Amino acid sequence: MPIDYCQSTDTICIGQSISEDPFFFVYSYIFSDLHVVLPFDEFTMDILQSFNVAPSQLHPNTWASLQTFCLICNMFRLSLTPATFLSYYTSHSVDLVSRLSLISQSGNILFSPYTTSYKNFKGNFFKLFIEPEGWGFFLEETGLSQFPLYQTKTPTQFKEWPHSTPDAEELEICSLLTTSLEGSLHGNY
Repeated sequence: MPIDYCQSTDTICIGQSISEDPFFFVYSYIFSDLHVVLPFDEFTMDILQSFNVAPSQLHPNTWASLQTFCLICNMFRLSLTPATFLSYYTSHSVDLVSRLSLISQSGNILFSPYTTSYKNFKGNFFKLFIEPEGWGFFLEETGLSQFPLYQTKTPTQFKEWPHSTPDAEELEICSLLTTSLEGSLHGNY
């Protein structure tokens, strides 16, 4: 994927112009610190779509929670679904640019917050262009993106995840995770 390194004068809130290939902005820490890889897996794209946010709108702790959840589920060979992940969290917007953060539900904490400070993360971002040969990884056959590429003004806010109640398999996964990890991941990860 072609990368355009952004300058301090660039803004992450702009959308696509008519002449450009699709693109999205990302903060560098998601690759350097949290080891996110491209193309995003289906679970990550489903989360971005469910929240109605571009990758740049997720708070660093939310990215850390996503990565940890993926790692743990893959380790136990468990299915990754938004309903399972989001049964542990509530959401809130953390600033005027509609950045979304997740907070553990009271009494239902799976992971402690990531403790690395990202006070200056907003200045370290770049623009990833999606060339035609990569469209299949990010765009549906209709040409619509599988998640918002550009910042939205209306991230999904919730106290409990309203879009789908976990089914029997997802409830079993939640039970297994809660029981297996109780007390073991409540430190730094």
